[in-house]
Amino acid sequence: MQIESAWKSVLRPSGQWRSVIDFFCERCGRVFKAPDPAVCTEDGIELRPLAARLPERGELIGKHYRVNKKVGDGGMCAIYSATDLTNDTEVAVKVLHPELATEPGQSESMLYEVSLSLSLDDENLVRCYDGGISRNGFHFMVMDLLEGRTLAQLLAIRGRVCMEDAAEIFIGAARGLHAVHQSGHVHRDVKPENIFINGNATTRTIMAERVKLMDLGVARPANAPVRSMTVYGTPEYMSPEQVSGQSLDRRSDLYSLGVVLYEMLTGKPCFDGTDAREVMLAHIRRQPPALPESLEVTPLGRILSGIVTSLLQKKPDDRPSSALEISRLIPLADIRRNTTSRLDFSFFETSAPPEHRLP
Repeated sequence: MQIESAWKSVLRPSGQWRSVIDFFCERCGRVFKAPDPAVCTEDGIELRPLAARLPERGELIGKHYRVNKKVGDGGMCAIYSATDLTNDTEVAVKVLHPELATEPGQSESMLYEVSLSLSLDDENLVRCYDGGISRNGFHFMVMDLLEGRTLAQLLAIRGRVCMEDAAEIFIGAARGLHAVHQSGHVHRDVKPENIFINGNATTRTIMAERVKLMDLGVARPANAPVRSMTVYGTPEYMSPEQVSGQSLDRRSDLYSLGVVLYEMLTGKPCFDGTDAREVMLAHIRRQPPALPESLEVTPLGRILSGIVTSLLQKKPDDRPSSALEISRLIPLADIRRNTTSRLDFSFFETSAPPEHRLP
């Protein structure tokens, strides 16, 4: 194996060597500590080194995606704009941070997300085109490059949104969630940061068709047995059964979507606390504060209030079981006749606070 040619890839950003070189199998995607073994114990093929850095401008990821610039960064992954050299189109490439690539379960989780995303094709999901581990050692996923803002960014700028916009965003997210559920999976992390509103300053109103549910990184099959004490999700948006570490089905996601709708209508999640534990326990023990009485004045307000109440029931059996059916309770055609209070996308020209930039 030509290890010498890969030494530059296994340098840490500080220029120091890794204490152990990490390798992967191109065929099965398994990650190994090397040089022992030098070949995959499953497939018997030669291992390749994982990258110990993030990609640079002009570098190829996969066979034909040339990196242009970084457009976002988060705790797990960095997001780059890139050019697909086969058709000269711009795409987004999500790259796992190299220090996480050999953490238990992280490589498998990224590859699972790629596999699931490739299998789904829905207007309200971010379309995935390619992914895996590139020959130069990056865990990557290629997606549509979107223009717009996350719902978290919108809420950070605006505080809350009008009922009509809240209804459109809810319907779009519910449709995307339905597609995930139809595949037999639970999203497990429905929250404003994972709901994207696609558009720009020339787009005059928010519409359900422009809403994208993002990030299937912790999605797993419904009713999968719980094998560890690790709880996945974001405390403010977790269902009671998620907090309790129980196996989950689609109704857990619907609870989370109900919290998102509550936040759109009020400007804050239904529960807060001094730490994550207090917030999580509130989902089990406390009832959410009442929605504003002003919602009861209009037919749409009463519908949205009823949806929130039904979705935030503590027991899964007391909640609706279909994201699509609950979204159909909202009279979309009537909403679109009233555009006087709708959000103008030119508002998105305002810079979002740093903590709400793309993921």
